[in-house]
Amino acid sequence: MVTINSKAQFTPHEMLELHEMIRSEVLGARKIEASLAMVTDPDLKSFMQQSMQSKQDTLTRFQSFYKESAKQ
Repeated sequence: MVTINSKAQFTPHEMLELHEMIRSEVLGARKIEASLAMVTDPDLKSFMQQSMQSKQDTLTRFQSFYKESAKQ
């Protein structure tokens, strides 16, 4: 896992990139969630649930990182 210095100053372009990464994770989580009800294979369903949890964890980290950088 990469450690990011939360005291760093970000350029507008870097903040735009962060927003794009967040948007991508949200879209991926929504797609998985929408497809989950249609999946009958237990192994695939488990994999998708783990993937969705991973995306949610990533979003939580992004959110905390964003709040810290916005305070700067």
